[in-house]
Amino acid sequence: MIKFFRRIRYDLMEKNKTGKYFKYAIGEIILVVIGILIALWLNNLNQQRIELRDSSNLKLALKEELLENKKSFKSYKSYVEQCHGKIITVLNVSAGDNDEITIDTLKKLVIEMMPAGAIDINESRLNAAKTSGQFRLLTSEESTALTSYETILDGFKEARKLNNIFNNENRPLFLYFSLIDDYNKRLYPNVVLTKHPDYNLSDEDFLSFLKKRETYLQLSSILTSVLVDIQWLGGLDKNIDETIEALN
Repeated sequence: MIKFFRRIRYDLMEKNKTGKYFKYAIGEIILVVIGILIALWLNNLNQQRIELRDSSNLKLALKEELLENKKSFKSYKSYVEQCHGKIITVLNVSAGDNDEITIDTLKKLVIEMMPAGAIDINESRLNAAKTSGQFRLLTSEESTALTSYETILDGFKEARKLNNIFNNENRPLFLYFSLIDDYNKRLYPNVVLTKHPDYNLSDEDFLSFLKKRETYLQLSSILTSVLVDIQWLGGLDKNIDETIEALN
């Protein structure tokens, strides 16, 4: 093709047809410009197609991660709500109500009322998308939804730190209620932990300790932490649904 156009130029120059030569040269320049514009348009079209594919893959990965966390939060919320019911029962006994409950049942409840399970939170795909700059593939609405989700998640993690039931203030309670011994048995069933005689309460002493004002106050603090967890988990569940809707 190039040789064909070159031959035409040579013929026009040899025949001294300068006017036609310039017209032809202008036409050739226009054709080259059109060719370049078409190439740029095709390249831009291909780039848009690649970005659309990458955006679709990114949103799919983020939605999968959100759904995984939603399942984890829902499972933990159900567990914490069970703990909530048991704490309420123990608190009522501590306050002098529901005295017909047996000591054995009560001791079982005080062990089971502490939400000691861990929450599996996955943020790997969200963090990777932020670090690699892939948020540019998302719309403003999608980016805002993800930022809102991340803010609420950070708030939940911070609230858990502030409302940690395993703080030093509650340690004596764990010892009197045999919670430390129970956790040790779960993690290391073959390792025996000897309980100090001062914390080995008789049934009468156990009930007396449970009904102390200070014990009720500590139990109320644990109940508050559980209620905070339930509130945050409910908010996270709703926010995840809204974020997934935005990504759709």
